[in-house]
Amino acid sequence: IKKWFWLYLFAFLWAPAGYLTKLFISNSISVADVWVLYSIISLITILNTYNDLWLTESLLYYLPRFLIKKQYNYAKTSIYLSLAAQIFTALIIAWVLWFAAPWLSTHYFHSESAIIALKYFCFYFLWINLFHTLQSIFITIQDTFSKQFTEFIKQRSIFWFTILFFFTWKASVWWYSLSWVLWLWIWIIIASILFRKRPSKELLQWKFEFNKPLAKEYVKYAIWCFVWLEVSVIFWNLVQQFILIFLWAESAGYYTNFLSLFSIVNLLIWPIIGLVFPMVSEIIVKNDKWKLKSIFSFFYTYLTIAILLLLSFLIPLWKEIWYVLLWTKFAFSGVLLSFWALFLLFSTFSWFNFNVLAWMW
Repeated sequence: IKKWFWLYLFAFLWAPAGYLTKLFISNSISVADVWVLYSIISLITILNTYNDLWLTESLLYYLPRFLIKKQYNYAKTSIYLSLAAQIFTALIIAWVLWFAAPWLSTHYFHSESAIIALKYFCFYFLWINLFHTLQSIFITIQDTFSKQFTEFIKQRSIFWFTILFFFTWKASVWWYSLSWVLWLWIWIIIASILFRKRPSKELLQWKFEFNKPLAKEYVKYAIWCFVWLEVSVIFWNLVQQFILIFLWAESAGYYTNFLSLFSIVNLLIWPIIGLVFPMVSEIIVKNDKWKLKSIFSFFYTYLTIAILLLLSFLIPLWKEIWYVLLWTKFAFSGVLLSFWALFLLFSTFSWFNFNVLAWMW
């Protein structure tokens, strides 16, 4: 309960910042420019999926097992392997993206403002990998305070930089893009302090110890993660790219703000699920089948109740929701929300079941 408390406390603290950021951006630039900004973020997300060669997912799987078995040197080795792969590939991808920015802005985004924004996100791409690695470590050792606090710093910093640019009459795609870069400097300082002060500081005392059979297993799991990412993260981000190609930028702008409404539901459901996966891994290693069944029973029961309650609001009140949160400019985003809500129960449990199976290998 204590760990879940930190998950939800910080989630509810930073969630309004993400919504307000989208609100200020949406009402200070055109619908098409909203799409340009968030589609660049979507593109960076796709590239980031390939960037770490899927070793971060292996890290999430193996690290709790190493810690439970007190194989601390292997734990540090797995962290170094994942981080080294991310840095190496990030440098290559960022270099290509920097020089391809003019071509992408003309032939893909159809907007000259995308050039500068893409170059800003090259720097973002280089540093976000460190953020993801540290977040993986925090959630693996179930340090929910550090994990959620750093996410809180991320969302709040982006919001305050957005506010700064909004009220200084610098409302444009490239200035708002800079918000996503500047917060990383703040986060790096705070995360480095947390990493040394929290239980994760013990990682710094262990030694690098390479083990060839272990490396093979580590890579083997990463290959299966590639299959998963192809059908989930990649597909999810490609949807917006298809909307751009076939329906143009304005429709993509509506879809972008629909995702903001969608994230409100995620805020209520996913923080608690995020803690389940390292717990499942720990229980499996300890071979405690009774606890495993208890977790499944708890989540199937209470997630069903929570989702049905959400549906009772989302379906009949979608007009009021989009009017209050996004105003009349993005009314069609509310229509998308009402259709998506019908499938919420199925999508939630399919995702829950899949991730539990992944942690069982």
